[in-house]
Amino acid sequence: MPRGALLALPQFEARVIPDEHPVIAQLNDLFGEHTFFLDQHGLNIVEPVEAAEPASECAKVINLASWSDDSQSGLELHEPAATDIVVTLGSRHCDLASRSGEPPVPTA
Repeated sequence: MPRGALLALPQFEARVIPDEHPVIAQLNDLFGEHTFFLDQHGLNIVEPVEAAEPASECAKVINLASWSDDSQSGLELHEPAATDIVVTLGSRHCDLASRSGEPPVPTA
């Protein structure tokens, strides 16, 4: 598992789909190579984002598919949607500065 995934995992409630799982090849074809996470909302990845401090390594959780039913037995793909969850991948806490002058995005 990549270092970023190891650092992101404890910061939000999710489980990693192991690289050996048969669905990973299909997910990589659809979305590129990522570590894929499942949580209560569905299928997610983390994407790097620009932090206020250059030494910070931050990523935003992106939802790729939502659960199709309450039993969480199927997923429905949709356009990637950024969530409000920001995780720290480096040693410094993330404080995201908005380019539009809005306040920083809260971290999870």
